[in-house]
Amino acid sequence: MQGWKLFKHAFGMVIRNWREALRIFLVPALLGIVALGLIVGLMFAILPQSTSEDFPEAAAILGFLGMFVVSATLATWCVVAWHRFVILEEMPQGWIPTFNGGQILAYWGQILKLSLVGLVVGAPAVFIVTMLLRTAPILGIVLGIAAYIFAVLAFMRLSTTLPAAAIGKPATLGEAFAATAGSWGSLLLLLLVLVGCQVAAQSAVFTLSAITPILGVPFSIATTVFLSLLNVSILTTLYGHYIEGRSID
Repeated sequence: MQGWKLFKHAFGMVIRNWREALRIFLVPALLGIVALGLIVGLMFAILPQSTSEDFPEAAAILGFLGMFVVSATLATWCVVAWHRFVILEEMPQGWIPTFNGGQILAYWGQILKLSLVGLVVGAPAVFIVTMLLRTAPILGIVLGIAAYIFAVLAFMRLSTTLPAAAIGKPATLGEAFAATAGSWGSLLLLLLVLVGCQVAAQSAVFTLSAITPILGVPFSIATTVFLSLLNVSILTTLYGHYIEGRSID
């Protein structure tokens, strides 16, 4: 039941520290909404005045790039602050979390590294599954599902490098894999519980929206925020338990 304990610990982490979570995530989230609104508004203001055929396309690309950079920066700012609060007990001061620029860049670098590993390993797997789907569809579907689950579990093992980057104690992918040795079964159960939680939450949102649409929208937003924070807390829990040896009982 190790997987259930990991989930319960991460879930309790969010519930117990909801005030700190509010202090860490609220202001950056509001800044993100304002910044994205300004970018979209600027795009709509510039595009009608453009006389160049190429400019609207370039403006759209720059706009989407700007939205991505702003969203990624604000999201990573919050996530790094949350990791540091839980692991280092770095309490939020006021309503604006500390901007740890070096750790944010390290976090991005680790995400890029994980993405490259996933691309290198995943591309051949996708090719093989695609070929099997053409020649032996049933076998291709079975192997495709198995490969997907394996990839997710492998990512969960390697993702312990993300909180490590956030607290300034970088860990290599090899170290992360070694520290989480023997965790396949626990992580599989954790994944199943997370999927069940996601399905239950979405079903609740759909039901409430069908009954009372006015309440459905805020409930959907609150659910999305909670699940996002839960996933971040899962990473924090995996790091604390497997890398630092913390108890989850």
